[in-house]
Amino acid sequence: MTAAHTTALEYLGKYVSFQCDGTYLHVGVINSVIFTLDGKTEFSIGWDDFFDFSKVTNLEILGEVNLVKPD
Repeated sequence: MTAAHTTALEYLGKYVSFQCDGTYLHVGVINSVIFTLDGKTEFSIGWDDFFDFSKVTNLEILGEVNLVKPD
């Protein structure tokens, strides 16, 4: 169980593309990961849409977001 949570947290800040439940291709930056009490792990690429990791297919990391403080 710990390994699954560690893996999910590694996706934070990554620019990804994926499909969920056979729907269209989603693209965005994973900005939050939620671990629910019933054992599901979900993530968000926006403010309202959360996706269950177990239902995601074709997950591909396209890049990484690096926040740098301007000089």
